[in-house]
Amino acid sequence: MNKYLLLATLIIVLVSKVKAQECYYTSLSKRYAFQVTATRISNADSLRLASTIIVKIIDQTTNQQIQQLCIDAEYLFDDVYSNCEAARSYITGYNAEDDAMDNDYGDVIVADFNFDSREDLAVKYSSGGNGGPQYNYYIHTDQSIFKLDNFLTEQMMYFPTEIDAKRHRLINYVHANALGENMNVYAYNSSKKTWKFVKRRFRRAG
Repeated sequence: MNKYLLLATLIIVLVSKVKAQECYYTSLSKRYAFQVTATRISNADSLRLASTIIVKIIDQTTNQQIQQLCIDAEYLFDDVYSNCEAARSYITGYNAEDDAMDNDYGDVIVADFNFDSREDLAVKYSSGGNGGPQYNYYIHTDQSIFKLDNFLTEQMMYFPTEIDAKRHRLINYVHANALGENMNVYAYNSSKKTWKFVKRRFRRAG
């Protein structure tokens, strides 16, 4: 086979295995717009897809991009990042009152996670299992950039059902077994700027 024809065939095959979806959000933040692109590439050695989530953060006043986040996502269901309405904001109120089925609060969420009155960001990176999807958490810093919070991302993971601004606590409820779920409490020390796990309590279903 002609090498140019072979190359063209290979390109066609590769392109056919790439699926990209894009959403542009202007209602999640008072200051920023978020352009979110999810690209999925078929893995020939597996039934799973390799997914990359790119979040471009844009200043709504100047329309200038100020930052880009690139996330190598784990397993995501087919419908994740396919519906641009699957987002919410506890800052602007966008979809804030929507039900969160199976602990799914949306693909992209804006809220104040560390209680400093700044807009922080959560981005779904895995559809998870019985406990629900898992998120990367980005804290809005003094330098006006979004920095990954390793504690929330690696320790809390699941989105908080309760954001207790008065006591500086985040609380989530995660499926434990057929009998019930665990209530997990995380507290933030604003002077030390550190998180700690407070307690876990089992709650029976019903």
